Amino acid sequence: TTRIFEIKCPTDLEVIARGESALVQWELPQLVETSCDDQSIQIQQLQGQLSGSTFEVGEYEIEYLVQDACGQAARCLFEVKVLADTTRIFEIKCPTDLEVIARGESALVQWELPQLVETSCDDQNIRIRQVLGQPSGSSFEVGEYEIEYIVKDDCGQEATCLFEIRVLEDTTEQVFSLTCPEDIYATVPVFGATVNIEWEEPSVSVPCEAGYTLRRIRGIPSGSKFTVGIAKITYQLKDRCGNESRCSFNIIVEIAPNIHANSTNNTNNFSTLFPNPFKDHLQLKCLPTASDAQLHIYDALGKLVVTQALTVEKSTYDFSTVEWKAGYYFWCISSEKGITESGKLICVKSVE
Repeated sequence: TTRIFEIKCPTDLEVIARGESALVQWELPQLVETSCDDQSIQIQQLQGQLSGSTFEVGEYEIEYLVQDACGQAARCLFEVKVLADTTRIFEIKCPTDLEVIARGESALVQWELPQLVETSCDDQNIRIRQVLGQPSGSSFEVGEYEIEYIVKDDCGQEATCLFEIRVLEDTTEQVFSLTCPEDIYATVPVFGATVNIEWEEPSVSVPCEAGYTLRRIRGIPSGSKFTVGIAKITYQLKDRCGNESRCSFNIIVEIAPNIHANSTNNTNNFSTLFPNPFKDHLQLKCLPTASDAQLHIYDALGKLVVTQALTVEKSTYDFSTVEWKAGYYFWCISSEKGITESGKLICVKSVE
């Protein structure tokens, strides 16, 4: 009845996992009191992992046998519970499924890597590792592919991104075509003035994979100076599969209305050319004017086709236009004061 052997055992433990596991430590059993003169004890673990081990989420029993030098013994049995951390947050944004149309037999496919949305970890850094599929920016042949990433933060939290890439065959038929810009209109203040005009090259569609050439075969290049008249610009498209196409557009430069150089009257027109449109005959009616005034008529290319001196004694002038070609014509009346009036005419001819 005088024998005493009392020990202090570890108590049950509850630990919150960081991720899927936790490092668990506890103090070994300790001697509280013994009747044995020798105060030393021997500790033997009978069940469970050692203190300082990693425990996955779950419940575990730990058991020790403790003996003193006099043969007295006692057992310590306690439980370790590793609980999942329900307060932990780890949200990432994964790439979505992609569908890409192949150009030929393959397509270059790119996507954004997974991105961190929110984490309960103080360190906001993430580590991204691709475990399945080709990397972003690779060439994929027609077919279906799975891409998988594993994303981790510095607190051990982990998420998986899995998405699909579908590279589809291009079933739309590409048509060989050439499309020129629309006609371009511009104005200059007086005859003889020029204006710089630029345009984009025609748009092309060429299914032939062997290549093609596009060249301007009529007219001056974009960015050139144009004067009053109509300039036709023509392009030619040829591919190495034997296809060819041409397209054209016009550069139409006119004298700006109501602009008369060195004139004191910019709003009143004193002269009329009619009919307009005209066919075989054209008549000018004008008020008596200065003795040095002249009528000039130019064709669409800027070529002078009529020069007529105007006098104060005469107010009507007739012109035969039987030999004139259909198209635009431009006229102006000038004197020592400059151009006082101007306008545009249209010549029409019957189609035989």
